Amino acid sequence: LAACVCVSPELLYYYCGYEGHTHFSDQFMVFGSLDTIPTLIHRDVDGGIAQESCWIEDRRCYHYGHEDPFVLLQSVVAEKIDSKCDIGVDWNTHALKGGKAFSLQGSLSNWGLVDFSQEIQGLRLVKSPEELIYLRRAGEFATIGLERAREIAAPGVSEISLAGELEAAMRNQGSEYPAMPSWVSSGPRTTGAHKTPTSRVIERGERVKLEFAGVCARYHAVTMQTFWVGKSPPDETIKIYRAAAEALRAGESAIVVGQPVATSEAAAFSVLVEHGFDLKWHSRFGYGVGVAYPPTWLESLDITQESAQNFALNQSFTLHIAVKDPFEGQGLMLGGAYLLGDSGLEVLSGGALDLMVV
Repeated sequence: LAACVCVSPELLYYYCGYEGHTHFSDQFMVFGSLDTIPTLIHRDVDGGIAQESCWIEDRRCYHYGHEDPFVLLQSVVAEKIDSKCDIGVDWNTHALKGGKAFSLQGSLSNWGLVDFSQEIQGLRLVKSPEELIYLRRAGEFATIGLERAREIAAPGVSEISLAGELEAAMRNQGSEYPAMPSWVSSGPRTTGAHKTPTSRVIERGERVKLEFAGVCARYHAVTMQTFWVGKSPPDETIKIYRAAAEALRAGESAIVVGQPVATSEAAAFSVLVEHGFDLKWHSRFGYGVGVAYPPTWLESLDITQESAQNFALNQSFTLHIAVKDPFEGQGLMLGGAYLLGDSGLEVLSGGALDLMVV
């Protein structure tokens, strides 16, 4: 590739330091060979953000509604390389809507465009010592949120109040805004996944299911737990929970540097099959997590049996087990944030926690 055009806010932050919640605007980082100067293109109103966060000195601005950012992009690329050369574009980003993708393609029609999303995103998967510090701090934030949720959960408390308390506890300690919302559900709402909190009031004996992230310097530590309020669940449900924890631990034990990620999901899911669970109800076993902006905190590491990727030293990821409790017809989930370091697998927050009644 003669040059690269990055659109994803994660890449702009990771490679040039630009830290702005501005990915709804057209913004690009363009870089070529080592003897060319990288360029950041952004809206003029975001100049202050670039000034305080971005190390790139060549910053080009456009005024929304008066100047076409894609014409500016074309001129910047033309400065750096000759026509007919190949350019890499991170097409696989939520920051590039369909119409804008066509505009980008049209503005760079003099060059060959290559999707290099997997390659450029993959460089972020192995974390530096500095990044590990941020991730561990994010795990501390998540643990604070989880502890506060257990403290505040009680009959009569709404899901929204519970979410507000856990989020406030993390924010008060320095946690930043997450790339995805805090998912909180209770009782019959625990079936399925990705349910944001409602005004529903938690009742005694009901389960509460949580999934949220602590955030430090945009690095995320995602944690989840299911616990019960005021009364222990039936013995049959306790067995279900213990089976889920056993599956999570089995998947953890199969994680080794250099080994296929597929082996960890296979180990976890084999335990679920032994206990008679329907795997169609379960999602993937895990995924990479690091720098993230809305609308997702997922990185390109995909911990599934279909993935051809391998585990590497200093990767960070989320592992989770979600199952349906056939006895009560509701769901439960447990898991958390992990690092794969020199000493093996490190749990940053959550994990195979013992069943808890608060």
